[in-house]
Amino acid sequence: MSCLRVGACAFAVLMAGCGSRAPETYRLLPKALVPPGVATPELATRTITVELQKGTAGCSRASQPMEVRRRGNGVRVTVTAADLNGKPPGWLRDWATGQESKGCIAPGEGLKLGERIVESMPLDSMAAFRLMHASSASYVDLGPENRLQVDSPILRDGAAPDAKVLESAKVSQGDTPYDLRVEVKTTADVVGFETAWYAIRPKERGVGFQVAPLYAESHIQGTVDRRAEPRVNYFRFRPEAAFFRTFYRGDRTIILVSAPTPAELDRETEALKKDGGACATFPAETCVLLPQNVGMNPHIAVTVNGKEVMVRVGASVRVALVAAGERNPEPLVPRLTVRKLYAGRPAPVQFDPADRGILNLILVGGEEISWK
Repeated sequence: MSCLRVGACAFAVLMAGCGSRAPETYRLLPKALVPPGVATPELATRTITVELQKGTAGCSRASQPMEVRRRGNGVRVTVTAADLNGKPPGWLRDWATGQESKGCIAPGEGLKLGERIVESMPLDSMAAFRLMHASSASYVDLGPENRLQVDSPILRDGAAPDAKVLESAKVSQGDTPYDLRVEVKTTADVVGFETAWYAIRPKERGVGFQVAPLYAESHIQGTVDRRAEPRVNYFRFRPEAAFFRTFYRGDRTIILVSAPTPAELDRETEALKKDGGACATFPAETCVLLPQNVGMNPHIAVTVNGKEVMVRVGASVRVALVAAGERNPEPLVPRLTVRKLYAGRPAPVQFDPADRGILNLILVGGEEISWK
């Protein structure tokens, strides 16, 4: 009997014990997702080493609430369950990027540090997600796991560029703080619409990311035309831009704001919270104020049966299966294989195939789901 198969056999052998070493897989238990290399969900303390570029100052050996030390080409962090339990949404992200401000690690390395910490401790998947994501309807942080969907109208020939495109619109809150539902009725000047997709890709040089178009689809009178570039690329940023965040102003205006470091991005966000027009005071090509008739939604990308599928931020395995066309995911559970990134590499998730809990696993991007 093999311990490699993810399913009833693997789970049964796992529970009986394949050996004395902790499994090199994730294990989904009723109250926690146990990461590779951890033997028990009751783990109280763990020390991990993360390869990161060094900052300009030393790391505090008593950097409360977690101890951080320099080690070779990275840092050594001692994490306890008490450090993470009960913390507010976004707390770990703020703590990790704060290590940049202190000079412990180089600018732009904080997010990697936070992600390695949260994936290394046994945590409920929703709790883990919230530690790295502030629960806010006003903004969403973007990273390589994200895709941006931008919808814009296509006007008839001769229509003024600023022609009215909507006769009516109804906006309501979606299922999560990250979703908005929009119902619209267009004017006669609108002949179709374009949906463009963008990726958040690592920069070729230096830290951080860049916004790059993937493709665009024009829909005009039932005809779909796909091209590599959108008709209008709104996302032109200064070379220093490396970190990005969507910001939703009170009047439903959408802003994509950028900064060279996460700390500066936080300062810009605070300025936008106080004054929705603060974008005009930032350096040129720092933030983009989208036209009122253009919509933008952030998604995360996962792979289902070898095909990339876009789902909303904070979605579960169940949502991904539905997005892939499976209207009733429950019967698929015994055949599911799920792989989740650990230290940048996919690792299998072992789960009880008789329990539908795997469908509630929160996705963070990069997961691989299959059953064929």
